[in-house]
Amino acid sequence: MSGGNVTYQLRPNKHVERLLFVELVEKIDAYKPSTFAYVSMGGPQLEDHKLFHQELGITNLYSFEEDEIIYQRQKFNQRPSCVTCIPRTISDFVVDFENFVDENSLMDKCLVIWLDYASPKRREQLIEFETLLDKLSPNDVVKITLNANPATLGEAQRGETQEDLLARRLTNLREQIGEYLLPDATAEDMIVRRLPSILSGAIEIAAEKGTSKDHRITPVLLSQFSYQDSDHIMLTATIRLTIKSEEDDFRKNMKNKWEYLPDSWRDVRHINIPALSAKERLEIDSKLPAADFEALHEKLPFRLHTDNQKSLEMLREYARHYRRYPSYFQVVL
Repeated sequence: MSGGNVTYQLRPNKHVERLLFVELVEKIDAYKPSTFAYVSMGGPQLEDHKLFHQELGITNLYSFEEDEIIYQRQKFNQRPSCVTCIPRTISDFVVDFENFVDENSLMDKCLVIWLDYASPKRREQLIEFETLLDKLSPNDVVKITLNANPATLGEAQRGETQEDLLARRLTNLREQIGEYLLPDATAEDMIVRRLPSILSGAIEIAAEKGTSKDHRITPVLLSQFSYQDSDHIMLTATIRLTIKSEEDDFRKNMKNKWEYLPDSWRDVRHINIPALSAKERLEIDSKLPAADFEALHEKLPFRLHTDNQKSLEMLREYARHYRRYPSYFQVVL
């Protein structure tokens, strides 16, 4: 499964999560101003590179891409011109990290790296994440996105009970990620609303292992979201490698200005914004911000879900992110 060819009009949750990532880096920069370099797998439109350039003025921007077709589209869509598109895998980047830094004179830069995985090859992705952390420096920021769709661990077979399906999924996950699996994971966790938390535990284990050799630093978890992206549930976590003596001050600072700071590695926030027509959006926006969402919900001439409580929850989620909600327009060229 690849997200590279999924049109962004069908990915509003990912759009919101991407904007949250940019906002987070802005707040990190406010705590300790830095000169950043950004590395990710930008896809054909290089959307996150554009955002990091526009919002933070970053000019050291790099995108790794193994698909020749997507790479050619990147070159065509390349904007701003300071994005360097590299036709190699992100695995090559991790293995050859030191040479990449030297060749691009990034030794004095604070690195912001997004390992944006789409396929459910979780073990090799966690190993890459761990390996990369071992090579980074204090104040570098890393975000990892994993596929958290339980169906990738097995779909129901004819005659199979739900209990047997979940047990089979747990066995498959244990075989897949091995030592990264939480010891208290159960078959009941192999469902949509609980698997992201289990994979969060795997990321935590990889982060601790990846930073264990450098006793100066600790991986501070700054954000953790799950969201629906096309047909899949995705989990994303962002950490900053922080000097241990600065950890308490940094956490206090971020807690005061970043409302999405997780309480723990089990604190996964779900982004689930509704798909709205322009008329529906204008109707809701005209009443925001609001203090009483139940009253607002009752006044709306439509519902966002057949379940009234879920409809209310979706309204609250939209209100939380309405300033980040993407706008798409048909343009005749």
